[in-house]
Formats: sequence, structure tokens, C-alpha cells
Amino acid sequence: VEPIIVSAPTLLQNDLQDLILALYDASPTETIFFIKHILNYRDNLQTVVTIRRIYPSFPTEFREELKELIRSKQ
Repeated sequence: VEPIIVSAPTLLQNDLQDLILALYDASPTETIFFIKHILNYRDNLQTVVTIRRIYPSFPTEFREELKELIRSKQ
């Protein structure tokens, strides 16, 4: 799944949002770790922009876990 998220064009932003939320519903802890990993270890500005755009749709707990990391990538 990581290559899809990292290389997806903005056209797929809604699909990525659905994918990430489905992963979060199945396993919140692993999804948080996974998104943090992508944001920390990939130097892909488009991925950061995409995550930042769909961030408001994440559940509150998910947003809280990612808040500082999202801010540091701005």
C-alpha cells in the first residue's frame, strides 16, 4: 500500500482518503504507525500535501496522533 500512497496523483485524493480510513477502521495503531512512517521517511512533498488535505476527515484520535508531525512538515 505504501507505494500507492506515495506515488498517487492528487486526482486520487478521495480514493486515498477512503483507503486510509478503511485501514484505520481495521487497525488504528498500525495505520497511525504507517502514516507516520511515510511522512517521516519519504521525501515526497506531494504525499505530505495529500495527507494534509485529507487530514480533517480523519477521526479525532487519528488527527491527534498526527498533528505535530503534519505541522513539522509544513
